[in-house]
Amino acid sequence: MLKKFTTCAFIVTLISSVLIGSNIIFANDKGEDIQAKPPTLEIMVKQASKDSTLLETLNQFSDQDTIIAYPENMGGGFSVKSADSSEPLVGEILDTKGEKVIYKDSQPVTIAQVKEAIQNK
Repeated sequence: MLKKFTTCAFIVTLISSVLIGSNIIFANDKGEDIQAKPPTLEIMVKQASKDSTLLETLNQFSDQDTIIAYPENMGGGFSVKSADSSEPLVGEILDTKGEKVIYKDSQPVTIAQVKEAIQNK
């Protein structure tokens, strides 16, 4: 009886949390929050598997600089912003007329994060 009550209480709590908009965070086996990787990390790890000189290229920048990478189907490449710049780094690709944004990434990561992701792939 107690087990049924506990199960019902858990389900009611879960449903009410979802209905009132609470965030439910699940952790992976390392105890870290599960979050989607920023697109740049995934793009750069994939690119590093094809280009053995990518880490050398990244070493030209400070580990605190921020970077946004673009998918190959959008032309590839990446943009880097110096850590001491006050300008935001938002990766946008416009259509051929320059009127419509067809790709946007507003989640820059640091060069250090990219290097770590590449080395831990």
